[in-house]
Amino acid sequence: MVGIYVVGDPSKGAEEGVELSGTSVVVGCASKKEVVSVGEFGGVAIGEGGNLVVFGEGGMFACGPNGAKQLGVGKQAPILARWVSVQLGRVVRSVAPGSHHSLLCSSDGGVFSCGRGDGGQLGLGDKTKHVTNFQQIILPPGVIAKQVSVASSARRFENQSASYILTTAGACLSFGNNNHQKLGLGAGVTTNAWAPAPVAHEGVAFDKISAGKHHVLACDAAGFVYSWGSGDMGRLGLSDKKHRGIPTKVELGIPLIDGDKQSPAVKIDAVVARETFSIALSTASGAVFTWGFGTRGQLGRGQAGTRGEPAQPGRVDLGAAKIARLAANDDACVAFVQDSLAGHYVWGQLELGDLKIGSQEPIASLALSTPLENILGFDLAPSYAIVALQNDIPDKRTALEPPIDEQPPEKLQKLDASAVVTDLNPAPADRPAPPAATV
Repeated sequence: MVGIYVVGDPSKGAEEGVELSGTSVVVGCASKKEVVSVGEFGGVAIGEGGNLVVFGEGGMFACGPNGAKQLGVGKQAPILARWVSVQLGRVVRSVAPGSHHSLLCSSDGGVFSCGRGDGGQLGLGDKTKHVTNFQQIILPPGVIAKQVSVASSARRFENQSASYILTTAGACLSFGNNNHQKLGLGAGVTTNAWAPAPVAHEGVAFDKISAGKHHVLACDAAGFVYSWGSGDMGRLGLSDKKHRGIPTKVELGIPLIDGDKQSPAVKIDAVVARETFSIALSTASGAVFTWGFGTRGQLGRGQAGTRGEPAQPGRVDLGAAKIARLAANDDACVAFVQDSLAGHYVWGQLELGDLKIGSQEPIASLALSTPLENILGFDLAPSYAIVALQNDIPDKRTALEPPIDEQPPEKLQKLDASAVVTDLNPAPADRPAPPAATV
C-alpha cells in the first residue's frame, strides 16, 4: 500500500482566484484493492498553480484548481474534493503538470498533452487554443520518450509556457514559447515552435532534464551539467548574464578523471531548475551544487547570491551528510540524506504546517519517522508538499511533521478511495510546540 499525503496549506499556493480548502490533508491511499489504485507506483508531482498528480502502472490520478483544464479530465474545474482518474489506458512513466498545460509520458514512449496551447506548448502542430483531454503528440519516427518537463508560470494571464521531451537515445525535443531562447533551437533563435523540434545539442546525449520558467538544465550520462535559456540572475552558471540558445556545459569546479573519455570526479545525475537559481546533485557522492540568485537563501550558501551579483556554481556545505534526493520550489530546498533515518536538510524560506524555516544555510531538520527507502515520492510547492509513503505511515503522520498527541480512535475518519479528507485528527489546543531545529 502507498499512502499519499499533502503536508502544509495548499490554499497559499493556489492559482489566483481559486480557493483550496484544508490545511493538513490526507488525500487517500492508493492500493490494489481501491478505486484509486495505480498498481505499481510511479511518482507524484505538483505543478505551478497547485495541481497535484499521482501516477503509475494504472494510469494517473489528479486533483487541484485545473484552471486551464490541464489535468486532462475534460471541463471539470476545480477538482478539490476528490482525486479523479485520468483515463489513458496506458502505464504512465513521467508527468509534468504546469500552470497552463501538462505533459505525460507513457511507458511505451508516447507523449500526450492537454490544457492551454496558444503558444505552441501542446506540440500538436497547430495553434490549438485549448485541449481538455490528453491528446497524443506526433513524434518523429523511431523516437521513444522517457521523460517530460514543462516551463510555466503560475500567473493567470501570462503565457511563457514551453515543453521538453527527453528520448531514450538522449535527444531533447522542445516546443512552445521561446523567449530567452529557452527552447534551445540554436544561437539567436527566438521563434516559437508548434511541434517538437530538436534541441541543438549535437554530440551530447542527455540523461535527465529539468525546465524552469526561463531556463533549462540537463545532465549527461558522464555526469556533466548543461544549461540554456535566460542568463539573467546567473541561473545558467556560465559566469555572465547572456542568454544561450545552445546547451552549454556548466563548470562546477569538479576535477576530471582520466579514462576512455574524460568525466568528472563527482558525477551529477539529477538537476533542478527553478525561477532564479539552479541545483545539481550527485547521488553517488551526496554532493549538492547551487548557483544563481536567491534572496531568501535558496542557494544554501550563506550570503552567496542573496544580493548584488549572482553566485557562480559552488558546493553546499552539508558537513559529512550525503544527499540521496532533493526537491525545491522557488523559495526553498528540502534534501534527504542517504542514511536511512538521519533526517533531512532544509534551506531557504519554507513553511509546511508546523515546520517553519528561514535560513541561508542548511538546517538539519526533524529526523524521519519512516525509513528513507519508504519515501517513494516527494515534491515541493510554495506552501505545501506531496509525499508518497510505502505501506502507509504507522501513526498517520508524514515524514515531515513533528510528533503530535495521539488522537482517540473515534476521531479518525475513514479514508475513502475517491475523497480528500481534510483536517484529519486536528491537533488539540494545547498541542506542544515542535522541537527547535538544530544545525
